[in-house]
Amino acid sequence: MNTKSRLVALLAIGVAGTTVLAGCSGGGGGSDEDVTLQWWAPNLMPTIAQDEAYYKTLTDKFTEETGIKVETQVNAWSDYYNKILGAISSGEGPDVLASGTTWVSTLTPSGGFLQFDDANLEAIGGPEQFTQTAWDAAGGQNEGGTSMIPWVAGVTTMFYNTKMFEAAGITDPPTTWPEFVEDAKKLTIDTDGDGEIDQWGFGYPAGFAQEWSHTMFAFGEQNGTAFFDEDGNPTLNGEGMVDAADQFLQLMTTEKVLNPASAELQQMSDVQQQFINGEIAILFGSGSNISFDDAGFTDYGAAQIVLNDPLPGEAVTTHIAGVDMAVFAETDHPEQALEFMKFLVNEDTQLDMAKNINGIIPTNSAAAADPEVTSNPVFKVNTEILANTAAGFPDNLLTGQAETLIGDALKGLAAQAATQGTVSRADIQAALDEANSQLEASQ
Repeated sequence: MNTKSRLVALLAIGVAGTTVLAGCSGGGGGSDEDVTLQWWAPNLMPTIAQDEAYYKTLTDKFTEETGIKVETQVNAWSDYYNKILGAISSGEGPDVLASGTTWVSTLTPSGGFLQFDDANLEAIGGPEQFTQTAWDAAGGQNEGGTSMIPWVAGVTTMFYNTKMFEAAGITDPPTTWPEFVEDAKKLTIDTDGDGEIDQWGFGYPAGFAQEWSHTMFAFGEQNGTAFFDEDGNPTLNGEGMVDAADQFLQLMTTEKVLNPASAELQQMSDVQQQFINGEIAILFGSGSNISFDDAGFTDYGAAQIVLNDPLPGEAVTTHIAGVDMAVFAETDHPEQALEFMKFLVNEDTQLDMAKNINGIIPTNSAAAADPEVTSNPVFKVNTEILANTAAGFPDNLLTGQAETLIGDALKGLAAQAATQGTVSRADIQAALDEANSQLEASQ
């Protein structure tokens, strides 16, 4: 598919990007020593500087083994989706890029990436090296194959402060929503007697639209409503979605276990720091233990996010998170790009990543089964979550837009909750009706 055709395809699903980006490394031919690949890498560690330093160890090793040089650009997640769309629509991007798993169903049909047919799969070591869950989440079962390869997997986990739990007389982490709310109330206290709450039961980045979309996906499923119905029609305004939004917003307005100032937090790292500082007792996060360990903070435990009780819908606590890799269709160096992909997914690289980025789940099955990985207590919890209560984002061309629209709607509702102290079901319904109407208009 040429650049013009890809642009038309993206416009047809309402997600065309507008940014014109730096082009691929130019010049075909020549030896591997003459090739410099451009790689858009993901932000997986507490800071981009840490990512850059670690990725350099990987690319230096790859260059030493192959002679192929790699220039790495680490991308924050906040606007990365639009950046990828801009690359696809313009035909100008890197040789290899990372994608979030929730974007796979929207991005792969664009024609912007190299298709992994049998020959290309063989070039990276074959599909059998991947865990089945990661392979499926990357589109491995798609008709006609996939253009995304799983790199790392992850889930959203409940982290709790063990010392605060002990002080409150809570012996085990909650497993149901009513238990969670009850525990959060016990943990929301004025510790210094000045009349102001300074330890909150729950922490959440309520100003972070992307995190809201992940929460709404899981708790919408729990309440019996998915992003789309069985015919693929948007249902962002379904009753279960309203229920999911209502129960979370009530944590701020009615239950008063979530600080209204949370509406200003736009990154998960803000909440992780609050946890480390002792300002909150519970958070729901993906890979948050990386930040805890990096700060030398050890007073935490990990468990599955709670389930509603009663449970009208599906037992889903998290989307299947993680990062997939793709080769840009316009690359001048497809063979070298595939060689780099093979390096990124092999057992040795995946083991090295698991040791250095605590909290990720390798997608290479041999690495995921290695005792050095499985002995980590958070890894044990995460693999159980992945096996039992994780679900992939919907396979729908509009999924990327759905994620953006419902996230923005909840971010706005959280801001209202923080400033006005109340959000009615009618307010929630109206916001989700508007989000759903915008999604329907893109069909």
